[in-house]
Amino acid sequence: MLAKLQNMSEIWQKRLFVVMTAAAIAPLYFENTAQIGGVLFLFPFILLLIVASSKKSRRLAKVEKNWILVSLAYAVVFILSFLLRPPYTDDGIWRLSSPGFILLLLVWFWIAVKLKLDKFAIVIVAFSSLTFAILLFVSELYVSGWHPGYRYGMVLADIGKTGFFLPLTAFLFGVLFLKYRKNLYLMLYLLAFILSGLAASRTALVMVALPLIFIVIYLLLSAKNLSSVKKVSIFVLSAFVLSTALFLSKAKLTETINDYKLAEQNNYYSSLGLRVSMFKVGVEMAEKHFVLGIGPNLYKSELRDYVRTTHYSKQVKETIPMFTHLHNQFLMDFVLSGIAGIISLILFIGYPIKVLFQLFKNGRKEEAIFGIGFMVGFWFILFFGAIFTYTYTTILYMLTIGSVILFYRDDLGKKHD
Repeated sequence: MLAKLQNMSEIWQKRLFVVMTAAAIAPLYFENTAQIGGVLFLFPFILLLIVASSKKSRRLAKVEKNWILVSLAYAVVFILSFLLRPPYTDDGIWRLSSPGFILLLLVWFWIAVKLKLDKFAIVIVAFSSLTFAILLFVSELYVSGWHPGYRYGMVLADIGKTGFFLPLTAFLFGVLFLKYRKNLYLMLYLLAFILSGLAASRTALVMVALPLIFIVIYLLLSAKNLSSVKKVSIFVLSAFVLSTALFLSKAKLTETINDYKLAEQNNYYSSLGLRVSMFKVGVEMAEKHFVLGIGPNLYKSELRDYVRTTHYSKQVKETIPMFTHLHNQFLMDFVLSGIAGIISLILFIGYPIKVLFQLFKNGRKEEAIFGIGFMVGFWFILFFGAIFTYTYTTILYMLTIGSVILFYRDDLGKKHD
């Protein structure tokens, strides 16, 4: 039996990989599929792990080793922060799911390396995510119909999650288009872009707009082989797409302006106002627990104590402890794990930027610029949200960055260790 598994054909390896990856992504959009998704993920995962373990000819490249190391460091720092700070609480245990999935998806990444699925993985992640996104969109229209004020993800899912998933999906199709220049990838990129806009989310707007802005500016200023007509066409098309995204997000942008005006009047009971107040509370907590942090187990109780001492209104004081995080990833890791937490986070989200700069130096300039724009947008939203607090957002981030590193394995250096 073991020998048969180790000699599994490449076509069956790919089929099982598709099932495994799609099963990991389906619950991101349809939460009630989590149980069956878990089963469908683990079965091919175990089989492919056995197959991959028998492959001795394929070794990890340096870029792949480093990605595993920085991801491992981030997960381990959080896990140690939990284990070394008892008593263990339900809230602390819940927070272990995110680093747990980081470790699990590092094995997914390792399997893809060993089975030589470099260019296959990014296609499967992108198509799986967009397929479930379209199914969610159609399902929501079927349930509620189109109506004024409709926001993608507000009926059967969660706007916060879908507003993060679709920009990552658009990014993957953008990368595929820039490398292969196939019209299909361009159309799917635009579809993911539009769905991102329908979420009417500030997160989605930033994450889809910045990569597009970066690549358009680069093409207009640096692409000498483009004619004036093509440059004008690129500018007009990009302006139209961005204007569409801004129009779809108009209500949320107006809300942001109103929230800012309320905060100027010391009224922090609004989306933006609560983020400002949580930032101030988080800074005070980080300053007091600068070296080691509070730890996941004591986070909730310490947060309640800090909030009680503030000058904010009763509504704000009662609301802040209800959130699972401080809406700032940098602060959250500082508060939970101290110096080690913030250093491991910077390595975790900084390494992809290093990879993209190396890609630029190695000649894949357009894809690198597009990717750098994406990572700039990603860093920006981490000041207003804690992506790695949630299992679901962590999963798609790991699949996205891992598949991009696999995709450019050969472009990042021919010498493999």
